[in-house]
Amino acid sequence: MIPTQLADILSQPFTYLTEGLQTFVYISKDGNYVLKTFKNLEQSKEQFLKWGLNPDEVTEDLIADSERSYRLAFEKLKDETALLYIHISNEDAPIQKITLDGREYKVTDLQFIVQEKVELVRDRIKKLTSEGDTTGIHKVIDDIFYLINSIWGKHITEDTFNWDHNYGYALSGKLIQIDVGTFYEGEKYLKEEIAARKLLQNVSYSWLGENLPNEVNYFQKKAENLYNKSIS
Repeated sequence: MIPTQLADILSQPFTYLTEGLQTFVYISKDGNYVLKTFKNLEQSKEQFLKWGLNPDEVTEDLIADSERSYRLAFEKLKDETALLYIHISNEDAPIQKITLDGREYKVTDLQFIVQEKVELVRDRIKKLTSEGDTTGIHKVIDDIFYLINSIWGKHITEDTFNWDHNYGYALSGKLIQIDVGTFYEGEKYLKEEIAARKLLQNVSYSWLGENLPNEVNYFQKKAENLYNKSIS
């Protein structure tokens, strides 16, 4: 079922905002939504090269895994991702054309998802830090672990946990995950992520140490509580 308001959302012009490994990201004229078009293999390789990484690590399997993850997120994690629509194959579309950076495209020629625009966690934390609001910062950290626990509760996990730039606050005020291309389903994957304890060794944890060294201990305790709860 296509949401009634989706036609109105997609009828707006969208402007290029940024890009990642898997998608080009465009923002709606009203600033409330993003539309992400999928990159092909060569475009993803080029992005890896821009980041100074080995483009040969990007494979057809990775692209296929991303598409599987998009569908998984749309089917089972709408609340956790604020996904409104997904158009990967021959799904019925509410409109026939979409305007991206002033150019019209037939919907049938595109693969894309539509998601609520967010305020990134790192931006929320920077604002709270400038205001000296420690309670607010703790609330953000609490929200991060609530979100992860909600996803884990559905026996789904991801493989990056880069929450400072992949998590954000949606229109509803709820924290969601905006990167929907790295989800895996099943107890096997969940146990692997718990065993790896990536929350305490990834780039976001390093960002926390650099920007909020006084909050590292609070974060560590929340992480250990989550791991212990998930193992028991």
